[in-house]
Amino acid sequence: QQIAADVDQDGHVYTFDAALICRYAVGLELVPSSHVGEWVFVPDKRSYQNLSQDWNNQDYKAIIIGNVHGDWTTGGLGKPQMITQNYEFFPEVVKIKAHSKVTFPIVIDTEEQIISIDINLDYDDKVLEFDSIVPGDLMKGFKWAVNAIPGKFRMGLYRSNAVLGKGKLLDVVFQATSDEGAQGNVKLNYLLVNDKLVYGTTSQVVIEGMGSRIKKYGLKQNYPNPFNSSTTISYYLSEFSHVRLQIYDLLGRTVRELVNGNQPLGNHHIIWDGRDDNGNEVPSGEYICQILINNSSTNLKLIKLR
Repeated sequence: QQIAADVDQDGHVYTFDAALICRYAVGLELVPSSHVGEWVFVPDKRSYQNLSQDWNNQDYKAIIIGNVHGDWTTGGLGKPQMITQNYEFFPEVVKIKAHSKVTFPIVIDTEEQIISIDINLDYDDKVLEFDSIVPGDLMKGFKWAVNAIPGKFRMGLYRSNAVLGKGKLLDVVFQATSDEGAQGNVKLNYLLVNDKLVYGTTSQVVIEGMGSRIKKYGLKQNYPNPFNSSTTISYYLSEFSHVRLQIYDLLGRTVRELVNGNQPLGNHHIIWDGRDDNGNEVPSGEYICQILINNSSTNLKLIKLR
């Protein structure tokens, strides 16, 4: 027998199981001890050993690990119920200055008592980059996890005691990285409030004129950090530049050269798979990522776990 909420399959349902579900829902890497692989099987496609030699009158039941409210159907999970309240989301067009910040509010408007919210949002990472979230009053008391990778923003929030779902949850803040004339979209694909679905809208961001220009280049902290199998290193170039991106150990020895060449202006994203130049997986520990752009260098610290 198995309990649907017992994600790590230790025979108990603890808060740890809830944390694993939240991380899984937004696409984050799970801790090595969790049994993530069994969450996603479709029960009617899995084979089961006979319970006895008598093949007749057998009672079979199947669950998806983590699917606590049991809404799976043949071929996959059932569709969430649509919320009928009139939600107002992002405006159709947002005009901002070049290299300035733009804020998109997430506002909840329902008469229900809520304990969980899922946010699924896409954006044009050639024009914008994710900057931060600013909690609103409704976010107080929620535990949450964020997965912000280039072009995608996923966030899961949950709490133990229910609260009336009315008010500003948070602001999602983006930094414009393009010059005047650029355009890009921010699309709120959906909100999932408890188990009810609210479809969002698409907003077009138009870069109008020159604002205060951000620094010539910027190396952002890798994500995730710490990481297990791979991590993404992101940086911005405001002009055509020669870039050299290398990974060093703490003794200053070169572990991996990821970039060495000319690159155009804009956002760039490089994935390091945790291996050296010979293809060998590097040990757990701290590493230094150094980016050299037109003879100016910046370092950041990476932490690899196994």
